[in-house]
Amino acid sequence: MPHCGPRPKKPVNAFLMWINSAGRNYIRAMHPGISPQEVLMKGSEMWRAMVDEEKVVWQEAARTAMADYKKKLEKWNTHKEQSEKTTQTDETVDRSA
Repeated sequence: MPHCGPRPKKPVNAFLMWINSAGRNYIRAMHPGISPQEVLMKGSEMWRAMVDEEKVVWQEAARTAMADYKKKLEKWNTHKEQSEKTTQTDETVDRSA
């Protein structure tokens, strides 16, 4: 796959956006010395307990990130297909020469 670059990375979900931006620091401040696994456990408990209105910001950000990812992936796939066709054409020309 020459020249199409790396495949776009899939974005994180709403929960991971929240835990990475605000949740982790809040949990660590409330529970100093807590292990990373315990941070995620507490975070998941807090996320489930949140009302939908509190989650909306993160859910919208996740939807936007996913829409952007899908556009980038579609563009990448198109470029990849064109690249593969060009490579196949080049190989056919090389063999017939």
